[in-house]
Amino acid sequence: MEASGLTILECNVCAGVWLDLEVFHELEQRMIALADSGITEKHKQIRQQIPAQQSNDQNFYRKCPTCSVLMHRRNYGPGSGIVVDQCHQHGFWFDLRELELILRWIRTGGLLASKKRRNAIQKQQDRVARVLSKMEKNKKRYSLDLSQYYLG
Repeated sequence: MEASGLTILECNVCAGVWLDLEVFHELEQRMIALADSGITEKHKQIRQQIPAQQSNDQNFYRKCPTCSVLMHRRNYGPGSGIVVDQCHQHGFWFDLRELELILRWIRTGGLLASKKRRNAIQKQQDRVARVLSKMEKNKKRYSLDLSQYYLG
């Protein structure tokens, strides 16, 4: 199916779906907007019930239907447990139910929670880097010669 230059392909054999980047990012933004409107305890419970992906073809790499280059397999988002095939230039391939699970995970706050965790980790790493930098500067100022205590 193609509408206004946006491509969606469905496999008649496996029921997988190909979405070009623009289509997927539009869906993703809609789910983020819904998640921004409020996450309830019910949403959190639903998100926890999203099953981790179990696939028999974990080492199978698909070719992008647009450019025929092998796509990258990656975890959609930390904590999602959903591995998708992505061509960074053209789009995503979703196996049966993957698109549904990703959109549900985003809608129930999974992506927002993941970004909050990533930001908290980055802040912590920045603090550690600042402390180490100060220690390095002070090391020159307060260096001790411990060679006299060497027992070698």
